[in-house]
Amino acid sequence: MVANTDNRRKGAFFLLWLIPLAALLIIALMFVFDVGGVFTFTKNSLLGPESTGIVPTEAEIEQMRIQSEWNRLNQAEKELERLEEELKQKEEELKAIEEETHRLNEEAKALHGQLASEVEDLMNLVTLYEKMEADKAARILELLEDQETAVLILKNMKTEKAAAIIEAMQSEKAAGISRSMFSR
Repeated sequence: MVANTDNRRKGAFFLLWLIPLAALLIIALMFVFDVGGVFTFTKNSLLGPESTGIVPTEAEIEQMRIQSEWNRLNQAEKELERLEEELKQKEEELKAIEEETHRLNEEAKALHGQLASEVEDLMNLVTLYEKMEADKAARILELLEDQETAVLILKNMKTEKAAAIIEAMQSEKAAGISRSMFSR
């Protein structure tokens, strides 16, 4: 009975190896002879449909080269269009900056002209007060509501004449003008 059991085990073991080997042999033969297109299907699934294993002709190679060059040119054209748009934007920005610079220059010229006119007016006023007698100039400067104007006139006078006018002023007014002259 033990021999019978051993034979059964050997038979079962043999069948366990024989069935998978037979299946592998059948699959291998299907690939070799491409039965039912198994090889082609498997190859296309794994490698893609273009991997036929067929060497492309010179015309196909040239077509692929032309297509590649065409793609590169299209990309270069898109990049060129992007750069042209960027250049256009930069030119617009530059134009706006130039217009702003021109406007600011015109404004500066106008302010310079206005300042020159004011300085000329101030210097004419200084000359006028310098030609007056000190006590008369002092009385007029004391009456000015804008103490800053009096300070500007006195600061631009010759020192001796300004000292004489301040000396002729009332003490409180002279002290206020002196403080303003010192703080400027």
